[in-house]
Order: sequence, then structure tokens, then C-alpha cells
Amino acid sequence: MKQHLAKLKSYGIKNHSQELTWMKNHAPNASILDQWVQERCEGKPLAYILKSMDFMDLSLYIDERVLVPRPETEVMVEHIISNIQTTDQVIVDLGTGSGCIALSLKKTFPEKTVVGVDIDQDALEVAIINQKKYEQHRVQWVVSDWLSTIDISTVDVIIANPPYVETSWKDKSIQLEPHKALYSDKDGLRDIRTIIQQVQYSKGKVWIEHGHQHTLSKLFNKDWNVTQHYDLNKQPRFINAMRTDHDKE
Repeated sequence: MKQHLAKLKSYGIKNHSQELTWMKNHAPNASILDQWVQERCEGKPLAYILKSMDFMDLSLYIDERVLVPRPETEVMVEHIISNIQTTDQVIVDLGTGSGCIALSLKKTFPEKTVVGVDIDQDALEVAIINQKKYEQHRVQWVVSDWLSTIDISTVDVIIANPPYVETSWKDKSIQLEPHKALYSDKDGLRDIRTIIQQVQYSKGKVWIEHGHQHTLSKLFNKDWNVTQHYDLNKQPRFINAMRTDHDKE
């Protein structure tokens, strides 16, 4: 144990003691534990090693086909939950990945229709694995390039957690996560621009997670009120937007 702790600490694993405890509790034997500690030191996310991750009050299956859910996204989901109204009956989660947002919202609002959308069939397979863990919270899973196959006239809430990392930014902490779910052109805004263009004539409420360096309000036209929100580190992290005529209703 001491050797493992020292190794994890030397590789800069911040929560080395807690992570080692989790690995020790899940490892079937000492040899697997040794392997997992080595993989963690090489930058493999703990969620990929344990094949699990808690998000909100869900325990999800996670593997290399999807991004590891972040606490920043939990902050956005909490804000969404606080602002969903009775009249908001159809919710679409774009870039659903593991299904963490869609399943969390369906669990909170069982009476509403929740649709999880992803262009990547491999990612949706992970979402479906998680759906089987929570059969009572049935989400509709759809393969689509953002909203291209969705009738937005029927949608009340649109949520997006798209790729938003600039292609020039490389870091050990994300090197093993699926790049197509991380990177979005040189400024990190290609997919966000596409989504905003698709929602411009929607009547729904919109939430979009983004990089701290991005200002999304300038990408919406004058018909929208855009509010900036911040993550746990006080960094700009997501916006919510509503049409100005919606505010007057």
C-alpha cells in the first residue's frame, strides 16, 4: 500500500489516497491492483479503470467510448433541474455520451419525455448499458448529428455538452479520452456554432456547456436572452438562453 501511495503521489495524482482505496476495493487480486496503479500513473482516468463513475445520484458504467462525466456538468444539471417548469414536456440532451445528463433528468422528471442524442453509435451503446441499469427511467436514444433529425418545434428544453476543446490544447489528463468528443476545431467552437445555428428558431430553453475562454452570447442573434453561469472554480462554464418573446409569454 505504501509503495502504491508513493507512486501515485509521485505522478501527481491529487487524491492518491482515496483513489488507491477505490482501486483496492474493486481489484480482484494484488496483480490487478498493481496493473491499475500503473495505468493510473500513465494517465488512464480512474473511471476507465473501475468501469464506473458516480454522476448526480446515479452509478454509471463508463469506458473509453465516452468522456468521463465532470463535476462541472453536474453543476449545469442542477441548474437545469431548478429551472424546468411543468410546461416543459420534451427535453433533448445533445452529445449524450454515457447518458449521464439524460438519465439524471428522466429520474428527476419521470413524467417528461427525455431524448438522448449522439452521432456516435459506440457512445450510445454505453448509454444503453446505463439505461439497462435504470430501466425504470426510460430515455429515447437517437443517432443524430446534433439536431439535424430532431423536430425542434416539439422540443421545450435543449441541452448540449458538445466538444469544446481547441485542437492545439493537449494535456495528460484528457489524452486517453475520445478526441472526437473533446476537440472542436482550432477555437473549440465549431460544434457550438452548429448547435446555436440549429436552435435559433426554436421556442425552447437552451443550456450549453462550453470552455471558460468562450463567450457564447455573441453567437446568438438579438432574439435571445443569454445568461452566463460559472463552475465550482468560478470559471465561465455554461449558458442558458431563452428567446425574448418567450420571456414575454
